Amino acid sequence: MAGFHWSLMKLLTYQQKVLDTAKLAETDPIRASLIIRSQEQNYMATLQLLVNESQRKSNIEGISLNTSPLIAMAQLLF
Repeated sequence: MAGFHWSLMKLLTYQQKVLDTAKLAETDPIRASLIIRSQEQNYMATLQLLVNESQRKSNIEGISLNTSPLIAMAQLLF
């Protein structure tokens, strides 16, 4: 369960950074684009880790996640 929580916290941190970068895009769109492109692989790897952890823990009631919404969310951001 610790792996799932760690993955979730890491994903939430990346999402906050994406939001911060979106604000930066208003004043410096080129820099924001470079930041997002450089972090995209890390974000997708973190998302996949969360998916893997959620599937591994799917036999424990209350923490199973459907992968489709997570992937859809990532596709909207990148």
